[in-house]
Amino acid sequence: PARSAHLATGVLPGSQYMRMELMEASREDVQTRVKEAHAVEKAIGELQSMFGKMATLISQQNETIVRIDDDMAEAQMEVEDAQGELTQVLQIVSENRQIILITFALLIFFIFLFLVAT
Repeated sequence: PARSAHLATGVLPGSQYMRMELMEASREDVQTRVKEAHAVEKAIGELQSMFGKMATLISQQNETIVRIDDDMAEAQMEVEDAQGELTQVLQIVSENRQIILITFALLIFFIFLFLVAT
């Protein structure tokens, strides 16, 4: 009879009311935790995407650095080869200068000899 009176009036005893409030608070707490867990999951997904992009960029930069290093080594070899060739050209020009001076000296000698002989 007492129970039916509570149901009929819609009033619950204090302990049942407190249990319902605790259950409601617990349910809200669980919902809040679920929302927070979804937010953390989303943030982790974004971080994963960012780290993936960063790994790709680092890989591309590494390839670029290797290419630059190879180009620098090749350029250094080309400069050394060019320096060797310029040294050879300088030597040839110096030898040609000596030949020109000797030829000019012989020409003057023969002109002088021709003038003295006549």
